Amino acid sequence: MKGSRIVIAFLMIFLATIAWSQDPKIDSLKKVISNSPTDSVTVNSLIELSRLYLPIDLNKALAHGNQARTIAEKAGFQKGLGYAYKAIAIVYYSQSNYPEALVQFQNSLDIFESISLKTGIANILSNMGAIYYNTGDDTRAIEYHLKSLKVSEEINDKMRIGTSLNNIGSVYNNNPKTVDKSLEYFLKALPIFEEI
Repeated sequence: MKGSRIVIAFLMIFLATIAWSQDPKIDSLKKVISNSPTDSVTVNSLIELSRLYLPIDLNKALAHGNQARTIAEKAGFQKGLGYAYKAIAIVYYSQSNYPEALVQFQNSLDIFESISLKTGIANILSNMGAIYYNTGDDTRAIEYHLKSLKVSEEINDKMRIGTSLNNIGSVYNNNPKTVDKSLEYFLKALPIFEEI
């Protein structure tokens, strides 16, 4: 009995230590932000903090995304602003708040289009396609994944091409009438992923 109490006490201390300890990357980014020489470094660090907090604290992830957006807007840092909107959208996506996620992804897309950042455009189009897929709007999901594929091919981004092909295949796989088309897209994606 005494031995089991010791084990339980040890486990409680161990688990409490894990719960209170910070991720070294998070600590490092917080230091960068507090000593940041430029707004762009601060914005990029806040966006990364938002990403790191996604699996552990959605409220902090959202707060860091919003803080990045505010600083990027004030500094006129358009690329950072586009990625800040994306970070915010991903939090809403993680909460299954798809209408708000779409608004934020659209904000991000508008910024990326205004600065012709094609990698960002392809990524956001794909993310929007994922929302339509999750909400059962297969027609719009295909539309956005095809747009993402087109941009990805323009910039020859193999990972994004493979991802778009795979996403299109997944949407077509929802309908028994288009399973053959699904297989066609999966088979196009396979050699790309094997190459990567």
